[in-house]
Amino acid sequence: MIHAVPNCGFARSYVVSGKDGLMVVDVGSVGTAKDVQDYMKSQPGMSLNMVKYITATHFHIDHIGGIGRFLANCPPTVR
Repeated sequence: MIHAVPNCGFARSYVVSGKDGLMVVDVGSVGTAKDVQDYMKSQPGMSLNMVKYITATHFHIDHIGGIGRFLANCPPTVR
C-alpha cells in the first residue's frame, strides 16, 4: 500500500508498506524527514524499525536533504 505523507513541504514523500516492511520514497529536507517520522509514528502498525529501504526519485535537496537525519533514527540495516 502507498501512503502519501501529508503536509510535507515542496516535495511529496511516500511510505510504501509491504509484507517485508516499509520503503520511504523522497525523505525530503530535514524538516520533511521529521514530518515523515511523525506521520509514521501516528499510523497503527507502522514504525521506524520497520523501514527496510529509502529511495529518492532524484537528487535535489528537497528530496534528499533529510536522509541523514532520517537514517539516524532507523535500524542500521536500512539500505
